[in-house]
Amino acid sequence: TIDFAQYVNTSMLDEVSAYEGMTIASVPSSEDRGIMFCMTEDSPFYNDLALRQAVLYAIDNEAVAEACGYGYGSPANVTCGNPELTVGYDASWETSPYAYDPEKAKELLAQSNYDGRTLRLLCNSNATITMMWQIIQANLIEVGINAELSVVEGTTYGAYRDGTSGQYDLAYAGPGNGGYVTSDLWNTLFNRNNYESGRTWAGLLDDTLQEKYDAIAAPDGYTQENLNDFYNYITENALYYKIYDLPEYCAYKEANITGYFSDWNRFIRANTIKKAQ
Repeated sequence: TIDFAQYVNTSMLDEVSAYEGMTIASVPSSEDRGIMFCMTEDSPFYNDLALRQAVLYAIDNEAVAEACGYGYGSPANVTCGNPELTVGYDASWETSPYAYDPEKAKELLAQSNYDGRTLRLLCNSNATITMMWQIIQANLIEVGINAELSVVEGTTYGAYRDGTSGQYDLAYAGPGNGGYVTSDLWNTLFNRNNYESGRTWAGLLDDTLQEKYDAIAAPDGYTQENLNDFYNYITENALYYKIYDLPEYCAYKEANITGYFSDWNRFIRANTIKKAQ
């Protein structure tokens, strides 16, 4: 009896698409599905690049994409950003940094200052995000990193997610990845001027990082050279890591709906054109 459905759960896509006359449509998700390290001075990741890299190499992106996307997701091949949404996105970023390599993770772990402490993983109670973290937790344990998962409801999660809260070592970020990075993605993650603590969202104090961000945000500073320089810096220093991509889906009856459009937030609008009865 439904002509149009927005945000169809990926676990239902096969079932919905099996109905005769139904079309499944998608747009890129405006949410960048990545993780961030707490980078305050008392964090095990502070000043320990080898440990951060060990964690990233330990994560099985393909397994996460498959489990969370029910076959519709794909492992990320960039540190952050989306080719269709991020203004200034460059194909040169698509190097699949820190692709799953448990043996490399073990080598880096041995080079790090990791002392066997249990890393605290923080996620909200969203079922898909919880599933992602359960896989990551298992991946970390497999390479010799102790990890415990703390699942909290949305409001509490929002309060804990700031790196200065002291509530996590690794957390899901989920910033927007559409438009200019100085108004959304990198502005949220790395511009310390946004936060009362004077640190980045993850609690990092890094003058070089801020200088590179300010260079992009300056008048006439939004250049490909500056964007690539910033992207390479956060990638080489393992400051953030996108895990997987998963579009947003809608479904509609071909007999009644002639088409659809999406707004600037990439939301598929329900007020589509309907055929005359």
